[in-house]
Amino acid sequence: MSPASIIVRSSQIDRSLIVDGCTIEKSTIEHSIIGIRSTHRCDSILKDAILMGADEYETDMVMERRTFPASESVAAVKSKGHHIDKNVRIGD
Repeated sequence: MSPASIIVRSSQIDRSLIVDGCTIEKSTIEHSIIGIRSTHRCDSILKDAILMGADEYETDMVMERRTFPASESVAAVKSKGHHIDKNVRIGD
């Protein structure tokens, strides 16, 4: 993991804490805490949520070889007021 790296593209973030190592693309995050190495893509909407993060990165090559979801990735999800444990995948 690169030290203190957060990648945000085409997203809105308001009153939220985003921890190092996150990638957030085309998402809206309000009043939430996003844990380490989290990846959020494809029009995700998170409000009043706590996401714990992931123990390790999931690379594109690893994602292609998986037959089951393994790490945290939120795709086209609307979540309000949820506490989501680490190493969780929601969506694709």
